[in-house]
Amino acid sequence: TVFDNISVVGTASGVNVNHPAVTGSWTDISITNSYFDTMSTASGWGVGLSGQGVKRATVANNTFTNCNQQCMHIEASQGITLANNRFLKRNTTTANRGLVSILDGANGIVVGGNFFDLTDSAAGSAGRAVNAEPGGGASPFDLSVIGNVFLTKAGNTGVTILAANQVVLSN
Repeated sequence: TVFDNISVVGTASGVNVNHPAVTGSWTDISITNSYFDTMSTASGWGVGLSGQGVKRATVANNTFTNCNQQCMHIEASQGITLANNRFLKRNTTTANRGLVSILDGANGIVVGGNFFDLTDSAAGSAGRAVNAEPGGGASPFDLSVIGNVFLTKAGNTGVTILAANQVVLSN
């Protein structure tokens, strides 16, 4: 499944590739050269890309901005590469979310060469650029966060790893 050069503006969710019952139900997904802006709802939900139960995906050369929750939500998925994307501005005060959230046993995840900017995020936003945690399921494992740029302000963090295994962090 290929999504190339799309623009998604002003909706609750940009692209959802979800199948919560079985990891690998969605395979070989490519999302490239696209723009996601103002992902939000009155209740606070807002995700540019949600991938649950995905096997093998590349998300590259995209811009995500004004996400209310997470620009990317990766859950119970494997073999996902996020490369050369721009993640900008988070509009929520929900502290336990990242511009990229990796949850529930997700594995084989590479976050590399991306630009994260939390400096223009909503006032009071205690956001994380990359967040990896069990999220109510198994701990994520086999994660690489390499060669990214993180711009943050007081109260924000670049990378937060909670109970994940086999993690590589590198410039």
